[in-house]
Amino acid sequence: MEFCKAIKHLAGESDWPIWKRKVRDIFEFYEGALDVVDEKLVKPEPIGEEANEAQRKEYKKKNETYRKANSYAKSVITSTITDDIYQKVMDRECASEMWKALKQQFEATAKDQVFKMCTELFSFQWSCGDDVSTHISKLKNLFNEINNGLKLKREHPLPDLVLVCKILYILPSSYEVFKSSWMMLTRDGDKTLDELIMQLCLYERNLKRNVLIDSDNQEALVASNQRMLKAKKSFKTKSDDFCHYCKKKGHWLRECRKWLADGKPSRFQKGKIGFSNVALQSIIDEASSVSTDIDWWVDNGATKHVTRTRKYFVEYESFNDQKSIQAAGKEILNAEGKGTIEFLSRINQNLEIQIRLEDVWYVPGISRNLFSVLAAHDRNRNSEFKSFPMKCQFNLDGKKVLTGNREVNGCLYKANITPISPFNGANAAVYKPSLLQLYHERWGHQNKEHVRYKLQRDLGITVERSIEVCEPCIYGKYANCHLEGVKLQHLLVN
Repeated sequence: MEFCKAIKHLAGESDWPIWKRKVRDIFEFYEGALDVVDEKLVKPEPIGEEANEAQRKEYKKKNETYRKANSYAKSVITSTITDDIYQKVMDRECASEMWKALKQQFEATAKDQVFKMCTELFSFQWSCGDDVSTHISKLKNLFNEINNGLKLKREHPLPDLVLVCKILYILPSSYEVFKSSWMMLTRDGDKTLDELIMQLCLYERNLKRNVLIDSDNQEALVASNQRMLKAKKSFKTKSDDFCHYCKKKGHWLRECRKWLADGKPSRFQKGKIGFSNVALQSIIDEASSVSTDIDWWVDNGATKHVTRTRKYFVEYESFNDQKSIQAAGKEILNAEGKGTIEFLSRINQNLEIQIRLEDVWYVPGISRNLFSVLAAHDRNRNSEFKSFPMKCQFNLDGKKVLTGNREVNGCLYKANITPISPFNGANAAVYKPSLLQLYHERWGHQNKEHVRYKLQRDLGITVERSIEVCEPCIYGKYANCHLEGVKLQHLLVN
């Protein structure tokens, strides 16, 4: 029931569309709850006294399944509505009747809901404060709601071409070159919605980078001109200038007798030392930025969460048919399955929260783990992504749940999240010393210190040192000793 705390309580007609979607997502978490609400799972009919033992067990099993699912669904509904709404459905005995009452109250008064959403879609305009992924996410949500409404009315859904045309229509003037290039594509197979989203995000990223470089060049040019003007104004002759060492007029430092007599002391040693420290620090930062299995990167162009490591999956299922993704370099990478991964998200120095990513694809050939902004928007309608030159953040229901950072002239934002190992909810699990002996035998009797190192590095398992003696290793080492023939034979026989 912890998921219900993040849902805004249903208070009126305006809250119904988002509330309904979130509550149905929670129903899917518990087995049978969604079937109870949709009346696919109903309470079994009572059996007579003449029923045999097998029929009684079957009835008891079905009744218990229905009771648990119905109780969970009712608890979710009652904990996510206001007291005024609860008074209108408190007399209902089962969750399906409560759900029907809510639908009759809020959906019956929204007969023109499809018309309203169409009006919002056609009147949607570009906002200067949002990026491409945010605009596309809002348009896709409206488009999907319209198609769902048309399906309920048994009408044909809108094709993706309508959404593609709307996205191209609202683009600002800075994207005119992109629109011209897109319209020049001859093959209709290349003009898909996913291809448009990926190319738009790449174009936006390059556009921001060029704008940043131009602004830096302009600032450098202005600073150079100011230095030249300042140098012209501040130029002085030798007779007007004074020595910075002896503070007397009429000569410069290189001609100062006192400075020459003192051995030409340097005044800039501190500055040189500070410069070398800064250079060393930049080298250290660059060397430490190598991507590892626990590093995740925020990608606006990716349509799926992608990872190259399988060991952090809490839930995992393999694909029955072959699936693949197209990387930025146009190479095709095979995906083996998908699942759920839990993370610790560092919001600031004093706050860490636990988040859960679902529908994460396992692609062994990918070079980096990617957090997809578009996939997160598709699963959370009340989400918002904000990007800045050096940092970014992903908000859910107005609360910050993920942050990221990047360096100047960098490519992607590095997400401040760490995957949680599925071993008892921790990154490392402590086992009994006998586990070390088990893997020592499985891996061909390798050195136990080496086995401990591989368990920690590859499997995330920490084992304690053991004084347990491996008998096969002892006999093997005795057999390799350079002993005299009689003593060796006697030792092997014993």
